[in-house]
Amino acid sequence: MNISYKFDEAKLERDLEKTLAQVQDPVQEIMAKAFEDCTRANFGMVGFERPNDWPPLSPSYALKVGRTYATLQVTGAMKSQLRTEGNVVKLTDDEVSYALRHEKGRGVPVRSIFPMLGGECMPLTLADVIRAAGMKLDQIL
Repeated sequence: MNISYKFDEAKLERDLEKTLAQVQDPVQEIMAKAFEDCTRANFGMVGFERPNDWPPLSPSYALKVGRTYATLQVTGAMKSQLRTEGNVVKLTDDEVSYALRHEKGRGVPVRSIFPMLGGECMPLTLADVIRAAGMKLDQIL
């Protein structure tokens, strides 16, 4: 006995493209939210997955805040500016003038919060983002 099935490749391709188009936005949005969560976890004394070690505070600033290590959360203003809009994670210096200076090291030591290194998402963050995408796909499909 022999059983065989023949798939209509053109129909399969159309159906797949249609399905991908339907899930693309919600999956990308949940991926961006997972990336934002990982980025938020980089504030504080110990980060989740920082792309570089943060240098100690300057002696004068350390005296002012009573510690030698950076947290980037004295007021919480910078962390509050981090947000997801659709599939984009944003940090602007519109309301917190020093936000991007810390990320890029302009006039202050580099204290990057985005878990990116060399233009690539760092491994633990990437795993979280992929896990979030998979969970969303399971929910949708």
